[in-house]
Amino acid sequence: GVQVGGLFVPEAAERFLQQTLADYSADRGVKAAAERLDRIETIAAGTAATLWFDRRPLPDAGRVIWWECWCWTDRAAHLVGPAERLGLRVSEQRLIFPECVVIPVYGTRADIVWPPEFDWDRLERVFATLEAAKILTLPHDSPDHHKAMAEVMEHWRRRGATASGLHGYVYWDVDEVTDDHPLRISYGAFAGDATYHRPIADLVREAFANAGFVVTVPAGARDRFDVFPAA
Repeated sequence: GVQVGGLFVPEAAERFLQQTLADYSADRGVKAAAERLDRIETIAAGTAATLWFDRRPLPDAGRVIWWECWCWTDRAAHLVGPAERLGLRVSEQRLIFPECVVIPVYGTRADIVWPPEFDWDRLERVFATLEAAKILTLPHDSPDHHKAMAEVMEHWRRRGATASGLHGYVYWDVDEVTDDHPLRISYGAFAGDATYHRPIADLVREAFANAGFVVTVPAGARDRFDVFPAA
């Protein structure tokens, strides 16, 4: 029979997984990895069903229930703000374990999943295009620009800094995306590489437009685009 499993990939391991898959596709890489990957028919982004571990069936999309959201202890605080912006009720009760915190959130399945208008397959293609153009792409879960830039620079250093050949960066705020709210994209060039600033803006706009998104420049904003699903 067919077995379906969910694999959690920490952000720090994403590049390793991508390289492993690329090596496998090109008949490179180690034999042990090939033996494991040969057994996999399809790899796709996870859904709400991937994270559902109750013995009862996954509730219908329109049914309102209390969802037990299991969060890493050091990331639990990032759940409340986005949930409230989506109009969801977040319980003040917590179930605390050494490594996890369970936060009950009241809403429907449709309320808590990534908006389908921003389907992840298309976004992945956009980010892959930008990475191929030597632009670092990074999700962020806070509107704090200084915190976001600290993460960008940390990832740039991890990937070899100047030796990586990366000209610029793009980060997006994953907390505020809803079906009536844009995906906010911030971009820029790394220090000493200002020549690439305008080309980076053009590449970012073109990559999203080619994937079928509508890109706008917010009034008075610098180094930022708002991205909407196509009408």
